Amino acid sequence: MLLDEGLVNVFTLQHRIAEGIRHSIRAWRSDLCAADPSAYSDSDTVSTILTPADFNATDIVADAEEKYGVAFGEGLGEVAGKVFRIGHLGSLTDVMDPTAEMCTVDLGINITMGSGVAAAQKYYSGNSSVSHNDVR
Repeated sequence: MLLDEGLVNVFTLQHRIAEGIRHSIRAWRSDLCAADPSAYSDSDTVSTILTPADFNATDIVADAEEKYGVAFGEGLGEVAGKVFRIGHLGSLTDVMDPTAEMCTVDLGINITMGSGVAAAQKYYSGNSSVSHNDVR
């Protein structure tokens, strides 16, 4: 499927999705785990989102799965419980970004509902140069 789509098209779509997620995270006034923003473009495969210090990020992963049927990744090692991960490959769908936002609100993190989705939509609407051959 990757070769049929064309690797350039796959990587372009992957980058577009990653940037939309990063726009959402900024709108939430949250941070990515990567300390150096130049690393973001090197990691279009996953976004690792920091949660407030007094919050267990694994609760977002559980809530997303139980309530919305969406799989996010947990933090591993020294960031366990401090971050959750959104992958930008494979079966990523348009519902993952809004689900992350809904879960953070469900669990009491102070973000404005709709802010991340609106930021991603604004980015996507200005950056829609993807192939019509995509196989999502």
